[in-house]
Amino acid sequence: MTNPIRFDFRFRVWLMAGLAAAATGAMFCVPRFTDPPWYYTFADQRKMLGTPNFMDVVSNVPWAVVGIPGLLLLARKRKSGPGSPFTEDWERGAFAVLFAAIGLVAIGSAWFHLAPTPATLVWDRLPMALIFMSVFGITIAERIDMRAGRMLFLPLLALGISSVLYWRRTEAIGQGDVRFYFLIQFFPMLAVPILLLLFPARYTRTADLAVCLAWYALAKVFELGDAGVFAATGIVSGHTLKHVAGALASVWLLRMVRFRRPTCASPSASGNAHCRPEEGQPRGDSRPIRKR
Repeated sequence: MTNPIRFDFRFRVWLMAGLAAAATGAMFCVPRFTDPPWYYTFADQRKMLGTPNFMDVVSNVPWAVVGIPGLLLLARKRKSGPGSPFTEDWERGAFAVLFAAIGLVAIGSAWFHLAPTPATLVWDRLPMALIFMSVFGITIAERIDMRAGRMLFLPLLALGISSVLYWRRTEAIGQGDVRFYFLIQFFPMLAVPILLLLFPARYTRTADLAVCLAWYALAKVFELGDAGVFAATGIVSGHTLKHVAGALASVWLLRMVRFRRPTCASPSASGNAHCRPEEGQPRGDSRPIRKR
């Protein structure tokens, strides 16, 4: 994850743009589809302490346990520069959106699982869309170009929100279309690993982001195996484990921000004796990250 594949910079940028265009085109080529009826029926429907779907509700608490400390960490680290996890001040705001969205998942998802309907699902999907787009925009800034990431960050958030509102509108008129939200959810999970491979690191702790993606992939596996896991264990369902795995993915984002530092290849680290080589990258690596 630390040694980017060597291609011309413009070729790599156009490659990513081409992937985004291809994914968007494929979305429009696929017939409209929406969530199947079973999407609102979960394997573990046990009622405990007067709470329906108790395990699927309370398993959202770990999201708040990550989101709140993340915001507190950002409040303490107010300055960019040496010893800071940020080289530019706007990045703190971007991560604030990310950790706020992580915390809001605890509320939105718990509300949805108390009474699973399209009307409550929208409050689960909105913070998730912000997480997907925040991670994508931050990775663009850190891997391709900081100015491009800053300019794209708010439009990406708007796209994420729009995908959920569009789905909800089509669902309300009986023509539910989840394709846009599907693209918003899964394209960043494809694009971010490719960005890690194609472009050099601005910060250390790339491995933390890779582990985060792995935990999220495991969460989707648990989601698909909801009934199977519950039948096998009789104690916990796959959907409950999905929530835990998703929260653990966000733990690694918190670790990344807590411990990362600019790499020696970062423009802000030029001449800084306190910079950190990326994992497996020797100090003074000849692969600079140029400001463009």
